[in-house]
Amino acid sequence: MGSESLGIYAFAQSLLVFGIYFSNLGMRLYGVREVVKNQNNYSRVYSELFTLGFFMKIFMFIVLSCFILLFGFSREKTVVCILFLAAVFPDIIIAPANVLFNAKEKLGYPAIIDVIIRICYSILALLIIKFHEDLVEIALSNLICYLLGSFILLYYSSQLFEFPRLSINFHHLFERFKALIPFALINVFGIIYVGIDFIMLSLMRGDKAVGWYKIGVLIPQEGMFLLRFFSLSLIPLLTRYYMKNKNELTKQVLRLCKLYSILTLPVALVVSFYAKEILMLFFPHEFFRASYALMILIWFVPFQFICSPFLIALQIDDKQVIITKISAFLALLNIVLNWVFIFLIGGDLVCMGPAIGTLISTIVAVILIIRTYNLQVARIEFFAVVRRPLNAFMISLISLLLIFKFLNPLVTILLVMSVYFILLRIYGEFSFSNIRLFLKRFQED
Repeated sequence: MGSESLGIYAFAQSLLVFGIYFSNLGMRLYGVREVVKNQNNYSRVYSELFTLGFFMKIFMFIVLSCFILLFGFSREKTVVCILFLAAVFPDIIIAPANVLFNAKEKLGYPAIIDVIIRICYSILALLIIKFHEDLVEIALSNLICYLLGSFILLYYSSQLFEFPRLSINFHHLFERFKALIPFALINVFGIIYVGIDFIMLSLMRGDKAVGWYKIGVLIPQEGMFLLRFFSLSLIPLLTRYYMKNKNELTKQVLRLCKLYSILTLPVALVVSFYAKEILMLFFPHEFFRASYALMILIWFVPFQFICSPFLIALQIDDKQVIITKISAFLALLNIVLNWVFIFLIGGDLVCMGPAIGTLISTIVAVILIIRTYNLQVARIEFFAVVRRPLNAFMISLISLLLIFKFLNPLVTILLVMSVYFILLRIYGEFSFSNIRLFLKRFQED
């Protein structure tokens, strides 16, 4: 697939993500929290979330379809975008069903279904690209896979829990909608914060630049997929810790923060340093420009992982108003930074513009979230928690800079990773048995 076609695909996919996130009203965190608190009477929560999602999906499809038609895109781009947007309708079932699976801690079902659907879609897309590269067919295959996933999820959720029903109690729906507003605003500002770069790049630099940028964000996006999975699994667990003891919640949040920093920092270092070599293993030379985005955006992953336990804990502690204000500020900051850097940086380095803007916004986000946790929930010594992983990381970075010119990349990576984890072992901060015990404790809880 050429860079221009890939750019159209990425733009359409971004619109779908906007449609889903806007219409979900932040129901994932709110819904899981409410179901955990009302285990014996979750039917009302489920039906009201299903009903609100039903109407919001229709509304967002109409709004974004009008946006596409008013912008006067080419016929192919318009059809592809509309077909991708149609995938918001299967999410009417997917979103509330995932709330139940997460709250009841039956994460295996949606995870396995999601993996199967991803594999099916990838196979279909690769076959289409191989034989005639038709973006409309790729969009149709995406819609079919979403529908298939929603039907499978509906079947299992109906067997394990109950069949979703539309609620006709408008008073209850209105009260539920009001309760969802802070979570919805966080969701809206959050998706603007992380997803506006594709749309701005497309409008300012064209579809080719978006195609290059899309390749650069593939690895960070997979990292964020893992983060979403871990975060959703942590919501019911951290909610229970919160209901027992707020100090215990803080202890678990810091433990997660340390674990995430240990596991993500070395990966980001290696990927950043060998970004071009990694991409050239899988993509044509045309996409070497994507490496400039990858070497910057890969740092988005450790920052987001480290920040996520604090963010979840703040929302569990009903600090949605503060998080909404922070999210609004970050969304505005990201739009401004993206506009400035996309405008200033062109040519082969065009992908660096949105990458720099996003990374700066992410660093600001981490600072604000941790400071808010410090002020609103509990006093913490953040750098005391991550000091030793950061020390090991800095020594590993120096080692990499000293030896990378003299050794094969694979040998260099193995040596640097060995240095990092040996240092952590010396510090007493890392062992596989500790990770197993940590995961076992969460599983038992």
